[in-house]
Amino acid sequence: MKRKFIPILILCVVSVFATSCKKDNSGEEVYLGSCYITSLGLMEFDYTSDHKLRYVLAYDFKGYPMDTVIVYHYNTGGRIFLVEYNPGDPETEFDSILYSESGKVSSCIHYLNGIQNGTAAYHYNEQGQLDQVDLSGYFLSKYSHKSSLVSATILYQYNSDGNVISETVTSGSVIESNTYEYDSKRNPYKEWNLPEGFGTFNMPKLISKNNYIKEVNSYGSQTTTTIVSYSYNSNGYPVTMTFTEGEQYEVLYLCVE
Repeated sequence: MKRKFIPILILCVVSVFATSCKKDNSGEEVYLGSCYITSLGLMEFDYTSDHKLRYVLAYDFKGYPMDTVIVYHYNTGGRIFLVEYNPGDPETEFDSILYSESGKVSSCIHYLNGIQNGTAAYHYNEQGQLDQVDLSGYFLSKYSHKSSLVSATILYQYNSDGNVISETVTSGSVIESNTYEYDSKRNPYKEWNLPEGFGTFNMPKLISKNNYIKEVNSYGSQTTTTIVSYSYNSNGYPVTMTFTEGEQYEVLYLCVE
C-alpha cells in the first residue's frame, strides 16, 4: 500500500501568480518581480512553462521521494478545474472546482471512487474577501475538528491590512476558533493570487497578506498557542520558518525579475 501524505501548509494552494511592488523612500513603486516556491521542508513543487503549479511532491524524513501528492488540472481558460490526490493509488480521489460568473470559486465537490462525499460552498464580503465557507461530508475532515459533525460553517474576519484575524467554526454553536497575528513581510502564498475559497485547511495562512507569527486555537476550555519566527530574503519573502517547538523549515524560490 502506498503511503499517503497531505502537506499541511499547501493543501489548498493554487498557482496563478501576481507580480508585486513596494514603495521606496521616495514614494515611487519599485518592481520586485515574482518568486515561485520550489521547495518547502519535505515538499517540492513543479510548474508549467507559464508558472502554474503542476504537482506537489513529498519526501519522507529519510529524504526519499514519495509518490506525487497533488496534481492540478487546468481548463482552456487557465483555471484549475480538477485537483487530483495521490494519483496511482487504487482509490480515485479528486476535487471538482466550480466558479461563479465573477471568477471566484463558488463550490468545491469532493469525489472518491466516483462517489460524491463532500461539498464546500464559498461566500464573499463586499470587499471580495472570503468570509464564509459552508462544509459537509468529507471537507469537515480537513479541519482539526475534535467533534463529529455532519455540517459546519467557517467564518473569517479581517483586519485593515487584509489579514485574517479570526476563524470560527460553528455548527449550531461555536465548536472551535483560531485567532492570528502577523508580521509585516510578504506572504508568498497570497502573492500566488490563488482563487480565494479554493480548499479549506489553513485558509487564513494562504489568503492573508502577511505571514502569521502567532496562532491561538481554542476548543472548549483547551487553548493551544503556536509561535513562528522567520528569516527573510532581500525581496521580503520568508526563507526559514522556525516554530517554538524547535521545528524549522527552509523555503527555496525561483525568482523572476
